[in-house]
Amino acid sequence: MKILVFDNLNKKFIDSISQGGKHEVITIKSENLDKISDEFNDIDIMVGWGDIDDFTKERINSAKNLKWIHTLAAGVDKLPFNYLKKKNIIVTNSSGIHSIPISEHVFGMLLYFTRSLNVFGEQKSLKEWRKASVYELFGKIIGIIGIGSIGKEIAKKAKAFDMTVLGVKNSKCDVNYVDYVYTLDDLNIVLSKSDVVVVALPLTDMTKGLFSTNEFNNMKKDCIFVNIGRGKIVNEKALIKALQRKNIKYACLDVFEEEPLSIESPLWDMKNVIITPHISGDSHKYMERAMQIFLENLTRFENGDSLINSVDLLKQY
Repeated sequence: MKILVFDNLNKKFIDSISQGGKHEVITIKSENLDKISDEFNDIDIMVGWGDIDDFTKERINSAKNLKWIHTLAAGVDKLPFNYLKKKNIIVTNSSGIHSIPISEHVFGMLLYFTRSLNVFGEQKSLKEWRKASVYELFGKIIGIIGIGSIGKEIAKKAKAFDMTVLGVKNSKCDVNYVDYVYTLDDLNIVLSKSDVVVVALPLTDMTKGLFSTNEFNNMKKDCIFVNIGRGKIVNEKALIKALQRKNIKYACLDVFEEEPLSIESPLWDMKNVIITPHISGDSHKYMERAMQIFLENLTRFENGDSLINSVDLLKQY
């Protein structure tokens, strides 16, 4: 088969995909594809970063033999779903590989505020020795909005801190490390109970703009709000007002409505906000884990078996 990869992969990964020359592997940076080449005609599989527009309609259309797309990222919200459905193209993603780094990132941000590391960092630059108020995560209630692989790993780590875990997912069922499971219909109940709210949802038509004024008004005044899902799930103007009016205490943000975050955004100057540039899922083991998923699916695809991490083109995740 002929496999096109929108990335300059390490040679060891190219060799593992090629399987000793069994498959032809072409690697190319997406920014170099200004003109669609005729050689796309016999491409069977495309691999790339689905969140930066690798898979445009034009590129998909030019690949007359295309059967399967794999994204090295978990997010697939920028894919042309209607077009993919018409062409009956299989889509898989790298969901599941981000749970460890993102969950660690979440608790790093939480401890940044609960242990007043933000205050002590400023004091260090001024060479000041002063104590500040600190508190514990022990016994606190964390509401995880979205109990996928990432949400489950956050719940697991929350239990190590002896927190009570509330989870929101599509249907009520028992989930490891989650004390109480709710549906989105009960979102405001979870928000009103939680000391920490973590958004771990995919971006879909249903979740876009889910968090706005009403949701922030339902949170506790001392709530820590964390978004490691997608920026467009949160109405940023409503979040800024909630912080300015002290409807919530802190915000830990790794994703934003528009990225990079505009230098004009008030979020930059807020001492009760931590900003990271969409890196919570990054890890030195990232590509190794992504390749494990793709290579397993490549074997399954050759054998005519069902693929893991298949994306539902109707649900868009």
